[in-house]
Amino acid sequence: MQQTIELRDFELEIIRGFQLQGQIFVSVKSEWVRGHLKDVKQDYGTGMYKRWCDFCQRSGEIRTRENKTPRPIKSGTYGSFMTYLWLLQKLQLIKLAKVLNVRPNVDEKKQRRYYGLDVTKLESEGWRHPFQSLYPSSDWRKMSPEKRAHYRRKWKVGRIKKRLGRPPKN
Repeated sequence: MQQTIELRDFELEIIRGFQLQGQIFVSVKSEWVRGHLKDVKQDYGTGMYKRWCDFCQRSGEIRTRENKTPRPIKSGTYGSFMTYLWLLQKLQLIKLAKVLNVRPNVDEKKQRRYYGLDVTKLESEGWRHPFQSLYPSSDWRKMSPEKRAHYRRKWKVGRIKKRLGRPPKN
């Protein structure tokens, strides 16, 4: 029988915000990582991912006063979560706190890497939009209207081609 987790205050706030405005305005995953590391001080990637998946599963069960039909947050894969941690580390929002060998006689892949918060950057804009902070050219909010229109047309044409399939060979 699977044990259900008790949601923390910051997790309930994330769920409430997600159900009201969707994932458009903030990155739910980075907000969760920030709140989690504030709460536990240090954690390793696999432990965070397991807790993240539990949180995402519970997010679909929580109903708020404002939104009667719950919307679950998608957890993604372990690889995508670890890439996200790398992204936050690259932005220097989190740092490598310590590395422990799980089995001393085994190769480096069995090392457990613990991450902690960089307390000087708790209110950084990178937490709200980490990908756009690292790669500013991908930020739609800062693009010119012409460039946005170009990418929308390109995306629409790609979707139409995908739907119609390849043209027949003569």
